Amino acid sequence: MNKVLTIEDLDVSFGELKVVHGLSIDVHRGKVLGIVGESGSGKSVSMMSILGLIPKARIKAGQVNLYTDETTFDLKVSDSKEMRHVLRNHVSFVFQEPMTALNPLMRCGKQVSEAIISAGSKADKRHRILELFTECDLPDPERIYTSYPHQISGGQRQRVMIAMALANDPALLIADEPTTALDPLVQSAVVELLVKACKSRNMGLIFISHDLDLVSGISDRICVMEKGVRVEYGDAKEIFNSPKESYTKHLLNSRPRYSHRTEEKKPIGEIVLNASDIHKVFSGRGEKSHVALQNVSFSLNRGETLGLIGESGSGKSTLGRIIVKLTEPDGGTIDLSLGEKPFYRKVQMVFQDPYSSLNPKQTIGDAIAEPLLFHGICSSKTEARKRGMELLESVDLDPAYFDRYPHEFSGGQRQRVCIARALSVEPDILVCDESVSALDVSVQAHILDLLMRLQKERDLSYLFIAHDMNVVTYLCNRIIVLKNGKIEEEGETPDMVKNPVSPYTKLLLNTIVD
Repeated sequence: MNKVLTIEDLDVSFGELKVVHGLSIDVHRGKVLGIVGESGSGKSVSMMSILGLIPKARIKAGQVNLYTDETTFDLKVSDSKEMRHVLRNHVSFVFQEPMTALNPLMRCGKQVSEAIISAGSKADKRHRILELFTECDLPDPERIYTSYPHQISGGQRQRVMIAMALANDPALLIADEPTTALDPLVQSAVVELLVKACKSRNMGLIFISHDLDLVSGISDRICVMEKGVRVEYGDAKEIFNSPKESYTKHLLNSRPRYSHRTEEKKPIGEIVLNASDIHKVFSGRGEKSHVALQNVSFSLNRGETLGLIGESGSGKSTLGRIIVKLTEPDGGTIDLSLGEKPFYRKVQMVFQDPYSSLNPKQTIGDAIAEPLLFHGICSSKTEARKRGMELLESVDLDPAYFDRYPHEFSGGQRQRVCIARALSVEPDILVCDESVSALDVSVQAHILDLLMRLQKERDLSYLFIAHDMNVVTYLCNRIIVLKNGKIEEEGETPDMVKNPVSPYTKLLLNTIVD
């Protein structure tokens, strides 16, 4: 039999709440099944629940069979001992965030060694691990073997996770949003690696994502899920080219991209920020110094959105942190032409992860009211509460949410809260550091549209830091391309898209979805 997994009429519940309804899919050896949908669609829950990875999830109905060369496993009735055997020998899982999936206190080689079942000497295991690292295109496998997770890049950490997943030659590999927070170039390389492993090892691959554009390019079949229900299922090319369901069409059209720009954006005011010859070097005890920024100069106009794009390690986030004074430069100057109000009322920052940006013990209302009271914008808690509710309404959130906590909101809603908090001190400039990269593509579009509306209403200037060329070309008036701490190219967005000069810029532009 060519099938490696069959799921028929699967129902999954958390207590009385049913989260997956009648899901049926097949996975074949040497083939890729893409499961796509927005957050809360049930795509991750369904796959993790059949493997017993969510303790509170219960399979209420359906049939789940895993086929290996030796036998067939009925995963619905498997006890914990048999499930451990299945997971250790036949199924592997690659999670979204490798930094949390890997043990920060253990070297990468040791972690992969613990996953290898076959007996053998330490030398044999080491040789096997180095072979896996080489197969996964990790540079300098010997160095990676002795490195801790924090000493390597996000893309390299994900490759270590893939090496660990492939260590025991699984029949089925499930990759759950494995490229969400990665640069497009790194994302492409990781996806190519997974597909190559699927074909060469003749294993089944389930690729879970919220990005239908990405999934359609690598999948043989696609399952589209919405609110726990399979809404469309079939050949990837057919679904991508001729989707039948409105929800599938929505996913295809929701991704921000240059072709969706409704108007040419032009700088509309005077220069409000001028950065000249910014230089930054990081050095640690016993480690080689790293030059993060080299003589970077640029200006920002009032009402303008300036995109700062580059791969991980290019220095873009370091530059953003220098602008808001979270990091001190080693050279250069930053001049603001924004009147006499205090610096932190002139410039604010919106970070990548809205959950870690908010205090989980503090209501969102208190998070917004705190700077209002600290800076004396409001003289009383009552006034701050009223102003906080107005700010929530301005970012399209119900003012009644004022007394709720961050965990009660979705990622997109939390990012709206962070934007409201940043706006509370009435800044002139917002530095947005990867502020939509961790969100579903449809949520990304909503947040970007919100930023554009707020810019018009408040005459804001944005320094928008991102690694996604689709987002940057959709939103920004101008673009600066950073590479290895230097400006590779800069210019008006239409000019950059149509007539790029640098080969690196051309490479980034190749990631744009038409």
